[in-house]
Amino acid sequence: MNSASIEQLVAIITPRIRLVLDSAETISNEFQKPSTDNVVNDPSVQRLLRACS
Repeated sequence: MNSASIEQLVAIITPRIRLVLDSAETISNEFQKPSTDNVVNDPSVQRLLRACS
């Protein structure tokens, strides 16, 4: 590949990469603590807790 081919390739790929990076910036990376209400109220968990106490 010569220099002109590489420059053309970069010119084609760069906008696509920027679109991906821009969309990744909008993704929320905040994780919420899962609710334990369902787990604690599960009958099998209740039996296990009673057996351990």
